[in-house]
Amino acid sequence: MGKEDIKMLSFRLMRRNFTSCLLPFAIVFLLITMYTTVIIYMYNPELADMLNDYQEAIPQMMSAVGMTGIASNLIEWIQIYLYGFIMRLFPLIFIIIMVNKLVMRYIDRGSMACLLATPNSRKKIICTQIISMILYLIFCMICVTTVGILSSEAMFPGELNTSKYLVLNIGTLMLWLAQTGIAFFFACLFSDSKYYYIFGSGIP
Repeated sequence: MGKEDIKMLSFRLMRRNFTSCLLPFAIVFLLITMYTTVIIYMYNPELADMLNDYQEAIPQMMSAVGMTGIASNLIEWIQIYLYGFIMRLFPLIFIIIMVNKLVMRYIDRGSMACLLATPNSRKKIICTQIISMILYLIFCMICVTTVGILSSEAMFPGELNTSKYLVLNIGTLMLWLAQTGIAFFFACLFSDSKYYYIFGSGIP
C-alpha cells in the first residue's frame, strides 16, 4: 500500500469501526471456533461411513445443508461438514451485519451527512469502511485457521493435511471477500436498508 493509498484512509474512523464492530466479530468468531473444534472432535471413520450412508439415503436433505461428498480422511471431513455450510453461513451473517453497521446505519440515521461534513471525501470514507471489513475477515480467518490446526494436532496428531487445509481456508477467504464486495455494492447503491437486505444478503 503506497502513500497515496494510505491518504485514502481515515484512521480515526477505522479505529471507531474496530471498536463498534468488536462485539459481532467476537460472537461470530466464537461460534466458528466452537463448531471447528466440535467437528474435528467428532471425526471418526465409523461415523464418516454412517454419514455417507445418510447421504445415499437422503441426498436432497444433506445437500441442502451443504454436506455432500465422501469423507475418507480428516481434511475431507472438515471440508464437508464444516466448510460445506457453517463456514459459509456464519461469515455471511457477520458480513451482512458489519456492512450494515459500516454503511447502511450511517445512511439510515442521517449520520453520513455528518461524516461528509468532515474533511473526508466520500471515496475516503467508503475505502476506510471496506478496508476495515477486509482486515476483520483476514484476522478472523487467521485465527480460525490457527484453531483448526492446533485442534487437529491435539486430537489427531499427523492426520491433517496442513497444506490442503491452508488452500481450503484461502479459497474460503476469497469467497468471504467476494460476498463482502457484493454487500458493499448494494449498500452503496441503495439508500433504503430494506433493499440492501433483500439484495445484499439475498444474492451472496
